[in-house]
Amino acid sequence: MKFNRRSFLIIVGIACIILILPALYNVTSGIYQSIKQSNTSQTGNINGNGGSASSSNALGTPRVTRENIDNSGQQTIPSLALNIQNVSLVVATSQKYIGAPYAPGGVSPAGFDSSGFIQYVFKQHGISLPRSTADQFKMGTAVKDLVSGDLVFFNTSGSGVSHVGIYIGNGRFISTTVNKGVKVDHLEDSYWAPRFMGGKRL
Repeated sequence: MKFNRRSFLIIVGIACIILILPALYNVTSGIYQSIKQSNTSQTGNINGNGGSASSSNALGTPRVTRENIDNSGQQTIPSLALNIQNVSLVVATSQKYIGAPYAPGGVSPAGFDSSGFIQYVFKQHGISLPRSTADQFKMGTAVKDLVSGDLVFFNTSGSGVSHVGIYIGNGRFISTTVNKGVKVDHLEDSYWAPRFMGGKRL
């Protein structure tokens, strides 16, 4: 009797194993397929076949998010997307030339006009901008909420954009004026406020 009971238990155990094995196989196979699909998806994102890729600017430096950005303006020419470090350097460089004289068509510290000053300052940091104010106005993205490093444009001639400066914060900008050369002014000054045409972010 003892032998028969033992044999019966062995047979039952084998039968249970036979029934359970297919289920275990299905579960294991499902887990494997799930892991494989996950790895494939991640590889696709890394290679640029899926997901969002990190963007870099024309200078090869990563795009850095800045606060108070308004992207409602139309971008006519690809943005240079200045990063935070470049912005600080550009502003510091522009302030070095406060007091430099005005010269029609001037592009050096010996004498600047407004667009020549902008072109010169940015060039010191390896950033090439067009020569004329009108062409500089086509650069970047129009913005309403200005941050340091944005370009600010004015209609001082009565016939369209004719003057450009660099916004340096707290409503102030630096530019080359005919009477006093490179100087800091405020956007709300009685002369500049009605002539302001907008800001552009590179």
